[in-house]
Amino acid sequence: THPYLGGMTLALTFAWLLRLWLVDKRWQAWQSLVGFPIAASIILLNWWVIGYFGVSSEGMGTVGLGEYTLNILSFFDSLNSYSTFVPSLPHMPKQYEGFAYLGLGGILLLLMTLVLRFRAKEKGVLHGLWPLWAFCGLMAVYAMSTDIYVGEFRLLKYSWADFIEEKAQVFRATGRFVWPLYYLVLLSVLTYVYHRLNHWKWTQLLFIGLAAIQLVDLIPLFQARMYFHNTQKESYLKVNPDHWTPIIKASDKVMFWPPYMYGPIDYISLPWLAAHNQRPITLGYVARYDKAEREAFVNGFEQDLVQGNFDPGALYVFDPGKLPEMSRGLGNLL
Repeated sequence: THPYLGGMTLALTFAWLLRLWLVDKRWQAWQSLVGFPIAASIILLNWWVIGYFGVSSEGMGTVGLGEYTLNILSFFDSLNSYSTFVPSLPHMPKQYEGFAYLGLGGILLLLMTLVLRFRAKEKGVLHGLWPLWAFCGLMAVYAMSTDIYVGEFRLLKYSWADFIEEKAQVFRATGRFVWPLYYLVLLSVLTYVYHRLNHWKWTQLLFIGLAAIQLVDLIPLFQARMYFHNTQKESYLKVNPDHWTPIIKASDKVMFWPPYMYGPIDYISLPWLAAHNQRPITLGYVARYDKAEREAFVNGFEQDLVQGNFDPGALYVFDPGKLPEMSRGLGNLL
């Protein structure tokens, strides 16, 4: 998720620099133009320090580009019935990454904004915020990817250049790039309605009512999230820190089999203890990895186990379900 947030932050920074130049007139053109590469360099430097460039796009183990997208109806789609009042609308199977349901309270605020603007016959829409809206809009277009859907109906399909698609693999869940526009829409309608009606004596009651409607409407979403986290906790590996910490500290590293990627619900406890005690471990969930290097590591690890070549300074931990294929190597160890 962090690279996605970094990309969004970079786009929002560009919008701010553009506003300083073209809207506020506080900067000259050269200042904003110099600011663009400086801002990009700061974010890219952070990515490099963290290690985001350690995996080449050619060998990256990613799937789903063009599937985890934004649907045009996402702002009004409660998806898997995550709403008390609004039914789920038609959508493609993997478009949950583009989930952007405004909630019934948010939808009512949007409708009120449209009615108030129409009655006031206001023509200005973006005012000085057009750079922000422009960049958020561009991110939303990217969120729809190359297959643009209205519900289950494909409205448009196009292709990116090969070099763009290759780099876009890093951000395969393009639907997440709707987040800035989602929050911009919510904040905009909220502030607009408040400022237009702040002289009305019932304004506070109106917003209390809208907040109540929003909370009640999103109860299924809150319940689904709580259920998910509770079941995840029950599924984690049961590791007692008091028992495992001395063992891990006495070892140079922790060698878990199967290595490298095990599963999204099995990697929490042991890797946390290993990291806490500053020991490397072969267990973890990796969102992006080099397939060739991973296969080479797994094959080498398996060969060492089968041949009984164990590192005397390592702590070996095995999934019981994978023990039979390791029987000869374990026999040598015992």
